[in-house]
Amino acid sequence: KVLDAGARDGWTVALFQQLGFTSAEGVELVDELVEHAQQQGRKVTQGDVQKLDGIDANKFDLIFCRHTLEHTMDPALALRQLVRVCVPEGLIYVSLPLEREAHGKHTTAIPNLRLLKKLAGGEAVDIVELRRSSSTGFIIPDADEALMILRKKV
Repeated sequence: KVLDAGARDGWTVALFQQLGFTSAEGVELVDELVEHAQQQGRKVTQGDVQKLDGIDANKFDLIFCRHTLEHTMDPALALRQLVRVCVPEGLIYVSLPLEREAHGKHTTAIPNLRLLKKLAGGEAVDIVELRRSSSTGFIIPDADEALMILRKKV
């Protein structure tokens, strides 16, 4: 089971289904994007990643959270919610722009990997990967981005 946290129009939800994941769904804050996703037949519900109260704990094997945390008021709270809904031994993928100051639609700035790592501190997770996404070879970033993969502890 996969959750796309910050699903926008649900394109990634559809992609996960095409890739053979038996259950893929998304959560998105913006009503218009949720409506568009649903019109496309994509399983996206309206919700705030900082308050996933409507989702049971330990539900998803994989959480995909690309370019979402920088749009939250409290990225640490959002990350705690993602860990809560992830199954033990499940993976949480996070990527976001590394920025010194919030600007535009970004409400939070995370300027370096050290601060991103700190967001995961205190959570029941192991950091599997933490680096700038440009060094991965499988993502071409728009700018300087961070990539973090977490595994929830048992």
